[in-house]
Amino acid sequence: MKNKNTSNNKRIVKQQIILVLSGFFIAFLILGLSAKTVLNNQLENYEKLDYLVNQSNAKSSQMTKLSDAIRDRMLIVYDILNTTDIFDIDDKSMLLSDRASDFIIAREKLMSLDLTEKQKDELVDQRKILKQAQIALQKIVFNALNETGNNQSDLIKEARDVNAGVLIRLNQMRLVQTELSQRELQAAKSSYKSTREKMVLMGLGGLAICLTIVYLVIRQIRAQGDTLTDVMQQLEDSNQTLENRVEKRTKQLIKTREDNLRMGAELDISRQLQKVILPTDKEISDIDSLDIAAFMEPADEIGGDYYEVLKHADNDGVLIGIGDVTGHGLESGMVMLMIQSIIRSQSTATDCDLIKMLQVANKTIHDNVSRMNSEKNLTLMLLDYQQTAEGESHEPDKPAGTVRYSGQHESILVIRSNGQIEEFDTDELGFPIGLVVDADEFFKEGHIELYKGDTVVLYTDGITEAANEEHELYGVERLRETAVANFKSSAVDIKDKIIAHVKQHIGEQKIYDDLTLLVFKQV
Repeated sequence: MKNKNTSNNKRIVKQQIILVLSGFFIAFLILGLSAKTVLNNQLENYEKLDYLVNQSNAKSSQMTKLSDAIRDRMLIVYDILNTTDIFDIDDKSMLLSDRASDFIIAREKLMSLDLTEKQKDELVDQRKILKQAQIALQKIVFNALNETGNNQSDLIKEARDVNAGVLIRLNQMRLVQTELSQRELQAAKSSYKSTREKMVLMGLGGLAICLTIVYLVIRQIRAQGDTLTDVMQQLEDSNQTLENRVEKRTKQLIKTREDNLRMGAELDISRQLQKVILPTDKEISDIDSLDIAAFMEPADEIGGDYYEVLKHADNDGVLIGIGDVTGHGLESGMVMLMIQSIIRSQSTATDCDLIKMLQVANKTIHDNVSRMNSEKNLTLMLLDYQQTAEGESHEPDKPAGTVRYSGQHESILVIRSNGQIEEFDTDELGFPIGLVVDADEFFKEGHIELYKGDTVVLYTDGITEAANEEHELYGVERLRETAVANFKSSAVDIKDKIIAHVKQHIGEQKIYDDLTLLVFKQV
């Protein structure tokens, strides 16, 4: 019996050992399967997270480049509209093309990423829409290069509206991408939660070592969850920063446009004032002793050239002035208005002392430009015409009129009634007005006798320095030839023929200086 009980005990012990070993085996098997499942799921979650972060960063980067390329192109176009230098416009035009290339490269890179079908369709639609903006921008650059800006405001509005629409849709794509990333994150978190629950349930059937391993795995998983949360917070912060930059740049564009509109309005008012003070057709036609014609075309919105025709109140004499302020634009236009007021205010003097008038003008302009903190000055010549007593009898061999002239400016061209041309230099008769405060000693006076049919041509350097596309100047010689070829015509016809010849020489080239021409004939 004892041997039988001993045999049974041994069998039970063996069974218990087998059960214990089986339990340990099953426990370790469960632990191994649990660990394998946890590791596989975590590896999969990590790969998904890494892929999600990389894709989100790549998409955000390319969308930022698309937005920057669109805004940069609009800023370049505003620069082109405010640039008068043809070479600067060419450079900015090339930069505009570079920004278009940047946009195309960023778009192709974005298309190569893992996009949804809706996002791909959105990019294809944007490509079609941007063609409208591209056409408008090309027209703006072409108009800027060719000085034809009749519909610039409409084109810039069209391009701005189209680009603004594309920026809004890019923002919407970014928001959709953020929402997709958040859903992916939520899915990863859900997978993590499910994995953790399975691991806990399996670990309950194992030994203490299984629980320890499970604890370590849980702690690692939690650390990865915190890392994932930090990464998503960084993504949200980056998106917020990008939105703030977009809003800031949009406000800058709006402010720049408002400043340009305000400046354009101010320049338009100044340009109208300048036109109003020029001699009227009636004032010129009231002069019986001379046939007079004048022309002025500013290179910019406001010109720096000056001319004046004033009939003396007490006799048949005429005061004529012509000048050229350095540069052109608002400051030059202001100096031109000043000199017009100074000369007109002194024209009522009966003696018409040209030297004194120039001396007063020099001191006044010097004080004013100093107050303006400007370095503007001008060449200025005054001519006083008086009809002679012999001229009233219309005898051809006697002078019909006399011209006194003073001041430093371009030379005076006189085409006699027989077609011979004479040129009177003015370099020794004056000094640039406003350059120095005391230039009284430099002003001297010359005189010219005019006979019936004689023609006098006055001009600024914008005429002789007008260049064609090969940078060849029009020059004084062409001016002489054109004046002599038409000397028998009226003053208006001579003026029209010279201006037409100058513009034919210029061709499509931009006009860089004001064009002013004054022609008068002794009748």
